This record gives sequence, structure tokens and C-alpha cells, in this order.
Amino acid sequence: RVIGLLLSGAPGRKILCISFTEAAAGEMKERIKQALLEIEKHPLLAGKSPAEIAKAKALYKEVVLENNMPRILTFHGFCMEVIRAFSYEVGFLYRPQILTSGRQSIIKREIYKNLFLKESTKILLKQIKYAFTGFTIETKILPQILKLDSVEASIWERLEVEPFEGDLRKKIKQMEDDFLNGFDFSSLAIMLEVFEKTEDKKSYIIKKALNEKSVFNLTEALLTGDLKQSKRFIFKKHTEVLTNVEAIYIELCKSLISFLEIRNKTVTAKITESVMKLTSEILEEYEKRKKSIGCLDFDDLINITKTAMTAENRDFIRFKIDGGLEHILVDEAQDTNFTQWNILFSILEEFFGGKGRSEAPKSLFVVGDEKQSIFSFQGAEPEVFNFVKEKYKENLEVCFLNDSYRSSQVILDLVDSIFTPLFPNHQNHTAKFESYGIVEVLEIPPKPQTLKQERETWKMPWEEKQEEALKDLQAKQITGKILEILESKRAIPSDFLLLAKSRDAELFYKIKLILRQNKIGLSFGDDVVLSESFIINDFLAI
Repeated sequence: RVIGLLLSGAPGRKILCISFTEAAAGEMKERIKQALLEIEKHPLLAGKSPAEIAKAKALYKEVVLENNMPRILTFHGFCMEVIRAFSYEVGFLYRPQILTSGRQSIIKREIYKNLFLKESTKILLKQIKYAFTGFTIETKILPQILKLDSVEASIWERLEVEPFEGDLRKKIKQMEDDFLNGFDFSSLAIMLEVFEKTEDKKSYIIKKALNEKSVFNLTEALLTGDLKQSKRFIFKKHTEVLTNVEAIYIELCKSLISFLEIRNKTVTAKITESVMKLTSEILEEYEKRKKSIGCLDFDDLINITKTAMTAENRDFIRFKIDGGLEHILVDEAQDTNFTQWNILFSILEEFFGGKGRSEAPKSLFVVGDEKQSIFSFQGAEPEVFNFVKEKYKENLEVCFLNDSYRSSQVILDLVDSIFTPLFPNHQNHTAKFESYGIVEVLEIPPKPQTLKQERETWKMPWEEKQEEALKDLQAKQITGKILEILESKRAIPSDFLLLAKSRDAELFYKIKLILRQNKIGLSFGDDVVLSESFIINDFLAI
């Protein structure tokens, strides 16, 4: 696309390419330079006249040597350019610098060191630490908490529990004592009598709950591992001794579960309040430190630029930017988010509908693939891709890139079969080059059936042996397929990559042992220092 724009006469400096990482931006620059250096071989010049080819050859000098290259930047890089170009308009009397990850780490360590020496911080940490001593916090409540605008003020009201000041541990101890004083232990004693008459093994833990009164013992005796009423607690043999024993059990469970819910909400609210107070102090100090050294972090770049595009002086900034741009290209659009696009929307509003200085042809070119969106943990919102398509649908031309230059057809067919039901507009892919490929699903025997228990505390010896035998079989199947392909000379050892859903040291050890017996080395992911990878460093810098 960039080469096509340059060949059509677009000035290099008026082309803006937004990429996802610095590495991608660097690679794009090198590819453009190489393509211009060998421009006579480019498919776009097929059938062109000698004069047109000669003009195209001059592009290398005009674009590369005369420093007229397209501006190829990440979103953060583009925002930094805007902030530096309009530093006064966005509120800076100086040209701010990027806060490097190294310097950021030093600042954070200093903040933590100074903050954690304060007595108020020690109290907050004591409250937070209470959550990591085996206490159950209801995870379903946390997402609700994070959505609150004013967490500290409304968390107690939202969770419908009474706020309190002071030590959390003492508060919970008081709540548990009050609950135990009002608990119907006489009904529990009736249950114990029934279970002892039927020689039920559960009588032991019920008796323990009666003799050693605690919320923990009651929970162990009456509820399942996930703190619910058991569906397999009362049987016919029990009701034959006492017809209403099940009703007694249900009432006791209701009382206990109700208390646990209030207790857990109280813990959740207090922990959240403490975390919010602590993080508020940390962030406040962090902002002060950044300001004192005149630096911005990556979040600042996006937020400041977004504010600048919507402030009172936005027309001037957008007018100036519009005069310097004619074509905007966005790569890996599925990994962008609405905050980033709101910056572009402000520019594009002037770009296509405003009273910009330039009357030259303008274009927006966006490349993306929903099913490749894997950066939601960094704020990526793949739905923005479809939003952009809808926003500009009247003037938008949609092209599907169905030719694959990387994979064999058999692999592409597998991908298509998986994604076609998930994406209504999915397009099947075609391998551009014929290459060897194989997709094979190995049938793994199901895991051995364990005894059905409400709360599994340990594995029986024969169950452990069954699991070990299963891993032996898995290792033999995987290594057998690798050896078969190697013997056929269709691949070499370095062509293989083993990926697992989760770390299983025992399984990988067995695989490694078999391969080494066949004189084939295997490098574990644990042996790779991720921090030394430039790709990982790119991710960390985003």
C-alpha cells in the first residue's frame, strides 16, 4: 500500500503508518527501503513504460536519501510527536521525555520503600494480608467493585454490609463469636444422634463441630468444598431414623451460608477499601515524581493526546495535523482500542469533513483480523475493528486477504473449520505456495475415574499409578509422531515446537527422556530467558 501511494505521487512525509510495536515499525521501514531499492522488480510496475520505471527508480533518492520517508510509528510514538509538536497547547512549557522502564522501576522502588515505612501504610498492609491467610473471598463480587466510580465511598453500601473502622481480624473474630452464640447447636446434636445410629462416617466431623465450636468446623461438617449445601448428605437410612432430619440439615446450612456470605462480603469490602487507599497513595506519589523530572509514561501519551484533541484549542491542533497528512494506515487494528481510535477519529473528522489546508486526495487504510486479537490483557478491544467499518461504511471498500504465504493448505483448512462457525463473515484461506503440512489429532485415553467425593483430600495409590501410566502413554504418542516424521526426512528436530496448555513437569520430563534416548535434544521454555527477547521487551514497553 505504501509503495503504491509513493508511486502515485504521494509525498512520503504525508503518509502516516500506525503499527502495534516498535519491532513491527522497524521491519516496515526496512521493507519499504528494500522495495524502493529494487523497485523495478515490484509487481505494480509490471507492463509500465521505461519512463515510468525510471521515475519509480528515482523514489529511493527522493524518499530514503532525502529523508522523506513515511512516518511509521506506534500509537505511543505518534502521540509523543503530537505532544512535542504542540507542547505549549497541551500544557507543557518544555518538551517532555519518555519515562524509560528502567527509570520507572527505580521510581517505583523508591515509592514503595518510603511509603511502606509509614505507619498508616503498615495498617493497610495488615488488612490486605488478612485476605491471604486461607480466607475465602467471593470472586464474583470483585468485578462489581472494580466498576464503581467511587469505590471507597460506595463499596459498603453496594455489598450491603456495615462499614467499620479498625482491625479486620478482630472484626471477623467478633462476627464469628456472635454467630456461634446464636447457632442452633441443639439441632446439630440431633443430627449427630441420627448419624451415630446409622453408623455414618460423617458423625465424626459433626461431633468435632459440636465439641470444638468454630465456623471452620461447622463448614467442614455441613458444606461442600465450594461452600454449598450438599446434595448427597442425607440418605434414606437417615430419614428412617428421623423423618425431618433433612429439614434440620437444610435450615442449618441456610444459617451457615448466610453468615459466610456476610462475612466474606465484609472481608471483600475492607480489603478493597484498603487496596484502593494504598494504590491511591502510590499513584499520587508516582504522578508527583514524573512531574518533577519532566517525564511521561505510555498511558500519559494516550490520555494527554486524547484530551488535546477534545480541548478548546483542538481545532488548531487538528488543522495543523491535517495539513501534514494525506494518508493514514493502521496495522493490526484488532489490537487497538477505542481510546486510541478516538484520537484518530478527531484527526479523521478534520481529514475528511473539516476545512483542512490540503485539498490533495486522502485515504484511510486499515488492516486487521478479529480472530488474531490476543492482547485484551493490554486493553485491546477487537470490537473497535467492526465499529470503524460501520462508521465509514459509506465510503469504505472492504478487501479480504485470503491468500496465505505462510501455511500449508491442510493447516489453513483446520483454521477455517474452527473459525467459520464463530465468525459469520469468515473467509476461507488458500495456500499461495504448495508445502508439506499435516494435522493429526492424537486420541488420549480419558483420565482414570476417581472416587466421587464431596471434597477430595488425597489420591489413592492406584489412582496415582493410573495417572503416571497415562502420562507414559501421552509421552510415547507425542514422541512417536515426532520420530516418525524425522525418519521420513520431512523435517529436522528444530522444526518442532511443543506447546502445552499448562506446565506439566512430569510429562515433559518423560518426553525429553525418550527424545534423548533417540539422540534428539530438547530445549525447554524454562531454559529461555524471556527478558532477553526483543519481542518480550517490546510487549513490556507498550
